[in-house]
Amino acid sequence: MGFYFLDTSAVIKAYIREVGSSYMNRLLSNSSNVLFVAVIVGAEGIAGLNKRHRMGDISTNDWNVARSDFLKDYRYRFKKTQISKSVIDKAISLLNQHPLRGYVRKAHRRQRLTDSVQLA
Repeated sequence: MGFYFLDTSAVIKAYIREVGSSYMNRLLSNSSNVLFVAVIVGAEGIAGLNKRHRMGDISTNDWNVARSDFLKDYRYRFKKTQISKSVIDKAISLLNQHPLRGYVRKAHRRQRLTDSVQLA
C-alpha cells in the first residue's frame, strides 16, 4: 500500500498511452494504494483529454472511453483535496527556503501542479 499525490499530467497517463502510462496503470490497479488529487484535476483532466482528441492524438472512440474511465476514477477512486490559501502560503514559504518549482507552464501550455504545492 502506498499514498500518492498525483498532478493532472500524471493522472492523464492512465488514460492516454504515453511515457509513464504503465507506471500509472500499476498505481491505479493496486486497490490498496491511496491516490490523492487536487479538486481541479477533474476539470484539467477533461480539458487535457479534449485537447488530445482535438489535436488528433486519440480517436473519438478512445476519447470517449478515456473520458468515461477518467470520470469514474475521479468520482470514486481518487481522494480529492482542496488547494487552500494556507497551502499556497506554505508553498511560497517552501519556495523561499528551497530550490523547488511552483507552477510550471510546459511547452504544450498545460499547467501542472508541482513540487512546492505538493509538499505544502
